[in-house]
Amino acid sequence: MEIQSPMKLKRLVVIGRHKKDRISDLPDAILLHILSMVPDGKQVVRTSVLGKRWRSLWMSVPMSIDFNFPQTENLVVTLDYLSSTLTELHYCKSCDKIPRFTIGGFRYEHCYAKYVDLWVSFATKVAKVEEFLLGLLSINDQTYDFPSYAFKNSLLKDLELRNCQLNPRTTVDWTNLSSLKIGYIDLTDDAMEKILSGSPNLKSLELDNFSGLQRLEINSVKLTQVMIESYYNDNDEIWLEIVAPHLQHLEVLELCSEIRIGQRNVPSLVTAVFRLNFNF
Repeated sequence: MEIQSPMKLKRLVVIGRHKKDRISDLPDAILLHILSMVPDGKQVVRTSVLGKRWRSLWMSVPMSIDFNFPQTENLVVTLDYLSSTLTELHYCKSCDKIPRFTIGGFRYEHCYAKYVDLWVSFATKVAKVEEFLLGLLSINDQTYDFPSYAFKNSLLKDLELRNCQLNPRTTVDWTNLSSLKIGYIDLTDDAMEKILSGSPNLKSLELDNFSGLQRLEINSVKLTQVMIESYYNDNDEIWLEIVAPHLQHLEVLELCSEIRIGQRNVPSLVTAVFRLNFNF
């Protein structure tokens, strides 16, 4: 094994510093393609330190934001992660396109509402994402009050909300929404009616771990798929009635309180799947 002298090593380093950077000389289209293949958005942002050519190149890369909170009750860890989300959003606001924004596993309490407000505002007003997932875990039955302005969004295509209270005070405008998933919520007939009437292009609806709803009336020709999982109601005299003349596919899963589906109410139904758990 040959051992290089310090002088020779120094000479090699100097030569290396003056070597031409072939990657930076590639066309923008190729560099953007390379950056688009990097799975971690944070790593894409960090390429800005590689040189002048890279300083603003990353901003043109479609970049999704994913916040997956660590499952811990440690307050310091939670606050550190919350702080890191603000830093990431600060940089991401310079991106030309952010197609998806997801938040998962956040243990929500009312004292954290300002952070969730910021995420929702960023997703709907700044990034104008097409896909938004707000997956909150409820602590002591505390749920997040979904803001009124977020019910007016013509760019959203896929929306998933968990442990969010939905009380639209006026009409809903989710013109391009095609898929809606709502979970861990107390729904009212009025709220559901406004949501469905304000989502004319909705094709798929999933309701998971919900209560309160007594009548699910779907008149849209496009909404043909509905999945209901874990519908519960403490009052035995209250049930959920489904009226959907254009519904083609229905799934009812897990432990559910009484659901009434008359044949005349679903005349277009092609497939119906029932996988239920019975608690005697």
